[in-house]
Amino acid sequence: MSTCALCLDHRPLRDSHIVPKFIFEHLKRTSATGFLRAGTEPNLRAQDGVKVPLLCEQCEQRFSVFERSFAQGLFRPYSADRSRIISYGPWLAKFAASLTWRILQYYKREGHLNELQPQHLPAVEVALRVWREYLLGLRPHPDRFEQHMLPIDVLQSASIPGLPPNFNRYSVRAVDMDVASGKHFAFVYAKLPRFVFIGWITPPAKRRPWKGTRLQTKAGQVRPREYAISDDFFEYMVGKASRANALSHNISPRQQEIINRATLANLERTSASETVEAMSYDVEMFGLAAFHTPDEPEA
Repeated sequence: MSTCALCLDHRPLRDSHIVPKFIFEHLKRTSATGFLRAGTEPNLRAQDGVKVPLLCEQCEQRFSVFERSFAQGLFRPYSADRSRIISYGPWLAKFAASLTWRILQYYKREGHLNELQPQHLPAVEVALRVWREYLLGLRPHPDRFEQHMLPIDVLQSASIPGLPPNFNRYSVRAVDMDVASGKHFAFVYAKLPRFVFIGWITPPAKRRPWKGTRLQTKAGQVRPREYAISDDFFEYMVGKASRANALSHNISPRQQEIINRATLANLERTSASETVEAMSYDVEMFGLAAFHTPDEPEA
């Protein structure tokens, strides 16, 4: 028995996924080998993502409704066809808020907010409270703590200097999370396959050049259109991809041999996997450098 972080009732807690379980099931199902390896521990196979005692059963079910709506209403349709126009309802902003709220709760509980610039720490408590009230239906919108979403896809060519040779694999396959800040802004970062979610803790004073990313709380559309983010945020994403690339160098020769055997064991699955598809775009852009820096050696 403990206190549920969402409803604040004293109830038995579940081991709650910080990033929803269905994301990792998707990665395994569409991988070359059927297995996952966490970026921070590439020498260990993983079943799914981080879990902590956070929510009671009732609040887990509340979040499950948002997750199911996102999986069925956007994640799977968009993954299958990025050219579609997909309408969404209130569930998308609620899903985004549930994701960024969980990450911020996790970072706070684990003591991972040390790198957040101190002027933003008071806003952390306010953001947690506002997102909690929004998720419980106690307020109609998340106020200034907006939820943003950036749909992403592979780059078929790029003239941007400094991109790491795993950038397409990071965009299409990686799961990542962070709480980050600059002098005048702070945000929660949630990277899912083909989607980036941002929950503003301290929003930037100027909305430009951000364009097309803010989620509507009632209804909206995800469609082919022009999306714009700040140069600083793009550089931040490049840095995250570079870090994933660097971590991949830590895999041992023995584990690499295990991966190679698993890949060769079912060549039909391997050739049809999203892993190989994303790798092919990296090879097209970066040449042989892509082979030497596998971002996700199994998934």
